[in-house]
Order: sequence, then structure tokens, then C-alpha cells
Amino acid sequence: MRMNAPALGAKRWTPRQKCWLFRLLAVLIGLMPALFLEVSLRAIGWDPAVPLSDPFVGFQSERPLFVPSDDARRLVTAPDRLEYFRPESFANPKPANEFRIVCLGGSTVQGRPYAIETSFSTWLELSLRAADPDQQWEVINCGGVSYASYRLVPVLEEMLRYEPDLVILYTGHNEFLEDRSYSAYKQQPEWIAHAYGGLAQLRSINFLHQLVSNNAPSSHQPAEKDVLSTEVDALLDYRGGLEDYHRDPEWKRSIINHFEFNLRRMTRLAAAAKVPMVLVDPPVNMQGCPPFKVADTAGLSAEELAQCHRLVNDAIAMIQTDRTKSINLLDQAVAVNNQNAGLHYQLGMLLHQEQRFAEAKIHLQAANDEDICPLRILKPMNQIIRASANDSRCPLLEARQRFSELSKGGIPGDNLFLDHVHPTIVGHQILAGDITDKLVEQNVVTPRPGWEKQRDKLYKLHLNSLDLVYFEKGKQRLEGLRRWSQGRAKKQRVPTSNLNQEALQPGDNASASQTRPALKRWHTHADVPRRIAQFDSVFWDAQDTDTLRPMLRDELNGGSKRVLEIGTGTGWLTLFCLDAGADSAVATDINPAAVANARFNAAQFGMSKALEVRLVPTNAPSAFSVIGADERFDLIVSNPPWEDAVPKEPSEHALYDPNFQLLDSLLKGLRQHLNPGGKALLAYGSTEGIELLQQIAPKYQLKTFVRDDRDLQELPAVFLPAVVIEVVPDD
Repeated sequence: MRMNAPALGAKRWTPRQKCWLFRLLAVLIGLMPALFLEVSLRAIGWDPAVPLSDPFVGFQSERPLFVPSDDARRLVTAPDRLEYFRPESFANPKPANEFRIVCLGGSTVQGRPYAIETSFSTWLELSLRAADPDQQWEVINCGGVSYASYRLVPVLEEMLRYEPDLVILYTGHNEFLEDRSYSAYKQQPEWIAHAYGGLAQLRSINFLHQLVSNNAPSSHQPAEKDVLSTEVDALLDYRGGLEDYHRDPEWKRSIINHFEFNLRRMTRLAAAAKVPMVLVDPPVNMQGCPPFKVADTAGLSAEELAQCHRLVNDAIAMIQTDRTKSINLLDQAVAVNNQNAGLHYQLGMLLHQEQRFAEAKIHLQAANDEDICPLRILKPMNQIIRASANDSRCPLLEARQRFSELSKGGIPGDNLFLDHVHPTIVGHQILAGDITDKLVEQNVVTPRPGWEKQRDKLYKLHLNSLDLVYFEKGKQRLEGLRRWSQGRAKKQRVPTSNLNQEALQPGDNASASQTRPALKRWHTHADVPRRIAQFDSVFWDAQDTDTLRPMLRDELNGGSKRVLEIGTGTGWLTLFCLDAGADSAVATDINPAAVANARFNAAQFGMSKALEVRLVPTNAPSAFSVIGADERFDLIVSNPPWEDAVPKEPSEHALYDPNFQLLDSLLKGLRQHLNPGGKALLAYGSTEGIELLQQIAPKYQLKTFVRDDRDLQELPAVFLPAVVIEVVPDD
């Protein structure tokens, strides 16, 4: 029988090839249900209301950022969130003609080291009002200090319920602030961890996840998931925090993967709510900020380290005489020790000075990316933002590129930054202008002809409305930020249970949440025998009373005197009076945390029996509202608030006295509550406050004496240390 021969050129399959072909077909057949489910879900338009939950971290509890105002007509920042967010409010329900924009991010969004008043969110709202005054614009600032992307997700979920028309997301600098173990993900190959973010974009994966979640116990929590505190617990907030940072490539990789997951999740959340989102590619201060912590490349031998040190020393010695040779030596040192961020920074700055900008940029970027304590967004994370914007079709604001274009050699520095990441006020105005241009490009706003002149006018009016205190507080915060980033925080980790023994007492009428204040830091001062505890949201500035304390010691030297302090804060001034010889004292404060703070310090000083601390109710905030009509004192002391403004959070009662009502009530009741021969000593660091005090005092038959050698006419509007004013009855 004749057999058919195979056609010329026909391919013969080997047994091994047939085996692999069979396996491939089996895999494809196995994937068909998943492919069919994905195609079907897209065909019917199913989209998950919420993408996959965070597999990396969870929180002990979650609290709303906004709560109804007293009249229920607006939503206001919840009091228990004011430690990290600035006071903000908006109408509820949303007005018909309002275009609502939510700005979401960390302290840069908040405007630190200043505040919302000079953040890009404020300049954006002014810009939009100038461009289209017929439209009602509302820009809501949701910038949380030290808030990383994983803490922004719940904030975004909440804000999407308030009908925003646009979300602007500016994040990336804070990802390395808190400690997370990522124990489960450190054990995975990189391609698996990276793929998780991509899988979260598939509708079939989200559909199956929701199906399983709906049938799983609500209390289920993966064992390997890090559970973080309700609020930020940054490593650098504590003494020695910088020492907790070490080179850990796996930890770094996990954080970057987590950042990508959160970014993609937020773009999906916005898309599911049909709310457009603009992603900002954040810039950093590259030339004006050296690395925060430096370490040599792992695995270098002693000989290699010695060689590197010789090269660096020789380079430093030649900087003044032969800069080109110095650069070559540093280049050799970097070749040996290429993970040392400090070497990259030194080389980059020398190259910048020589105007070799392209090379300088490479090394200054490496200095940023090799920083052991990364407080600035890393280049791979900038790339993730760009990729996420492209994949989600979100408009991208090229802030990093823009700041580079405005900087010498394309390398941003102190020309646009106040520190490592926080832009200057001009920098915030640039961001606002670019966002406005982006919204014009997206047909969100159609500007009127010549609108820029009106914008500039509004900018100038707004800037002039900010007083000196605003900028002074910003400078103080900037100095605090610098100390914090250098690992010089003084806060200690103290068990909360240790702070509750002197918490608020029955009858204080404070909420339970206010009875467990956290310790912020310990202070030492030569004028008191022990360390002074300062609780969160309690004011402290020893300079305020530098001139007052020596006078108090002289006044109390005879002993057997009863003292009243109005606005005690930590209680340390009253405790100083008791230590100086006062027989007994009463201290008052309207801030519940301050009352608890003063009682705690009295207990640790062993002075609880001699000091009675009273809480002033917010509905009766006068100076003597908790002082009996027949109570009299030999000495009344106070470091009253100096500025005429409305406090928006408990701690601000130490700074603001609306219409100087507290001062007026203090002077009005002074004669009634002073013993014969008694006096009041008031510390003021504001010329306006002193002038007003001198004007009001005669109305209540009081006379004043300035107990200071400084000429008040030559002092600035706000100054330290404060001037002491003695007030006595004019008999």
C-alpha cells in the first residue's frame, strides 16, 4: 500500500515541542474563563465602586476629616484632626453654582512652613475667581502634615462623598516617614510585588475580590498586614529618630511598590466616582539640600574605604587651587563608593559651580535617591506618577519640569524652596498658575480677557492682609522643620497610661477624647527644678516670660502669697511661682489638654496640693468665669494672647483673643479679685496689645507701669521676650 509522503517543507513537531504546545494550549484554555469574565464586565460597563483594599497596611481606627458645624450648614475640620490639618470648611449641601476642587496631599499642600493662606490652593482659588468671577469657586485644602499616600486614600474616599468636581493630588515626599515592616512582601520576588498593582486594575480581579469580601467575616484582617496608628507616627518625631534609618533595599522596594498601588488605587477611586483627577509630579530642592543621612556602599573592603577617604581628602584640599582636579578625584571616589549620597552631593555641587549642569544633575539626583533617610520623592516614584497619569488618562501637572526650567542649569534650589521640599510663596503661586493653565487647557475655565491683572490685584490684596504674626509663625515652623529633618526632635515615646493619672477631673465638662492627651516633648529650664512635660496642642514658648520670671521671684520672696495664673498652658509659670515661695495657686485654661498638662506637671513636681487647675468653659471664656466672686489673690499673672483673631482650634486660644475680649474681662474683674496691695503682672510681646491695655485700664480705675527698659517706640509689632506691664488699682 502506497503511503502519502509529507509535503515538501512541512514542519515536523518533535515530542518535546508537542509537549510544550500542549501545555500552552492548556494554560490558554484555563485562562479563558478569566478572559471571558474580564471582557464581559467591560462590555456591560461594570466598574468596581472601590478597587482592591490595601494589602500592605491597615489602621487602628479611621475618623472623619470633616464634621457638621454647629448650625449643620457647613462641614468643618474635625477638632481631633487639627494636629495634622489646618481648619477648613465648605458648604453642605453643595451650592448649585459651585465648582468644588479638592487639593489632596501632605504638608506641601497645606502650605508649610506657613499655612493654607499662602498655599497653592488659596492662590488657585483667587486665580480662578479672577479668570471667571461668574462661577462660584471653592478650593478645599486637604493637606495633612506627614501624610503619605496610604493615609490619603481614606481622605479621598471621604471627600468623594462631598461632590467634588476635581481632585488635585500632590503626593510622594512622605512615604518613608513611618515604620512599616512589609514582612510578607519582602519575601516576594520583585516582579510579583510589582504585578500586584497591575492586577488591581483588572475588573475581573476586583469583581472576585468583592465577591469574596462580601462573604468573608468583617473582622478578617491578614496576619501579615501592618496595622498603623490612627494618626501619623513618624520616626523623626522622636528623639534619635534618624538612627532608625538604615540602608534596606527590600524595605525601599516595598515602599515604592506600595506607593504605586496607592496611586493607582486613588486614580481608580476618582474614576469610579466620575471625578477628574490631576496628578502633580512633585519637584524637590536638589542643590540647596544635602542628604539627610549618608552611608557607604555595602560590602566595601577596608582598603576600598581607605582609598575613598584619601581621594575625598585630596579633593577637598585642592578645591581652591584646582577645581577640575578636585572634581576628577571626587569622580574616582564615587566610582569606588557609588551608593554614598554625600559624595554624589559634593561632586554635584562642584560640577554645578563649574556650570557643568548636565553632569551635576545626575549626581544631585543620585544624592537624593541614595539618601538613607529619604524625605524627598525618589526618581522611580516620579516615574510612577507619570506612568499612572498616562495609564489612567489623568492630566499631569509637570511641576518638577517647571521648577527645573525656572532654575539655573535646570537644577532647583533655594530659589524656589524654603527647605528640602516646601516651595516658597512664589513657588506656590507658580503652581497655582500652572494648575489654572491646565484647567484652561481642559476647558474647565474660560478666562476673561485681561484676567491676569485682576489676579495680580487679588494676590497683592491677599498678601497684604496677612499680618506679621503669620510670617513669624512660619519662620518658627521652618526652624522646627529643620531640626526635625536633622533628627533633633525631643519627643519621647512614653506609654499613654503614664499620662492619664492627672487627666481631666469630673465636672470639667470635656469630652472623653480630650482626657487622653499625648506627650509631645519634655523641656528643661534653669528656672524650675524638674523637666516640664508638654502635651500635644498645648502652647509652649519659654521666651514669652523671660522678663517676667525674675520679677515673680522678687515679688514672691516673702512667701505666704496666693497666686492666680490666667491661661496656664503647661502650668510651668504657676509651678515656678510655687517654687519661688507662693503659698498656694489657682491656674485656669480654656484648653482641656492644657488643664491635663498642668495637673500632670503639678503631680510630678509634688505640688498637686498647692495648685488647683480649673477648666474654663468655651461658652463662658472670660478671665474670671471659674473664679468665685469672693476669691482674692495677692498676685495675678498672665501671658495673654497678643493678636485680635478668632481661635480655630484649642491650642490657638494661647495666641488669639478676638476683639481682645479676654483682656477686657481681665481688667474689668481685676479690682474685685485682688487683695489689698495686690497687683497683676501681664507679659505682652505685641505693641498693639500693650497700647490697648494702656487705653482700657483707666476705664476700670486701674493704672499701668511698664516694667522694661526697652523703648516701646523702637520695638517691632511683635517681639520676644515679652514686655511686662504691672497693673494696680488707681486708688
